[in-house]
Amino acid sequence: MEERLDGRHRFYRVTGAPMAELIDWLAPYERFWRDRMAALGGVLDRMDADGNE
Repeated sequence: MEERLDGRHRFYRVTGAPMAELIDWLAPYERFWRDRMAALGGVLDRMDADGNE
């Protein structure tokens, strides 16, 4: 994040590089949870198709 002062005003700007590092670090967790949610969706779909609640 960058900060610039102009009189009494303070301007901030977010830079992309640190966010890219965070996204790379979180990627394995995102894949894990995406797979788990897809599996849960499959179970719920089968339950609905079988008439179970």
